[in-house]
Amino acid sequence: QMRRVAHISRILNDQGIIVICSFIASEEHLRQQLKEIIGNERFHLIFMDADLDYCRANKPELYEKAEQGLLQYLPGVDEVYEKPENAQLCFKPMAMTENIALTMNYLQQHKIFPLD
Repeated sequence: QMRRVAHISRILNDQGIIVICSFIASEEHLRQQLKEIIGNERFHLIFMDADLDYCRANKPELYEKAEQGLLQYLPGVDEVYEKPENAQLCFKPMAMTENIALTMNYLQQHKIFPLD
């Protein structure tokens, strides 16, 4: 499914549309595949540095299903999650104002938005 979304993202980018996607890409090779599909110059990796406790509190029903054996391959529970080492931005989940400021600065510095 991530590959499909990446292909749609590329098509939308080709039309001049900025696309923001949120994935749990647990391994570096998956992130590299997405980057290759979207394009190296268009792919910007942003890492939400949320620990497992935060994730459990944010989506308790998801983690309850995993603990009951109703859901498999959940990163951090029964699948490894490799933190990206080359993220362009790293966010903290409880620092919304800071995350927005970082994003806007990044978009302006890289001449992504707003366009001059």
